[in-house]
Amino acid sequence: MTELEMIHLYESQSLPLPDMVTLYQKLVERGWVWKMPANYHAQAVAFIRMGLIGEEIAGEMKPSQWADPPDGLGV
Repeated sequence: MTELEMIHLYESQSLPLPDMVTLYQKLVERGWVWKMPANYHAQAVAFIRMGLIGEEIAGEMKPSQWADPPDGLGV
């Protein structure tokens, strides 16, 4: 399941807690959570304080739904 699919389920209050923790870990790792609405910040901080997720931002990490461009078409 992609982050986008997980966000849609989260917004509809249909995402199970283990998947919510996974979603927030991915959002924190990618640095996206801090660019999202304040309720996402608050939940991320709560999960970090509870020790459920780490607060490290991964370097050189691409969104999972992006694919590498075919040879010759990349930047």
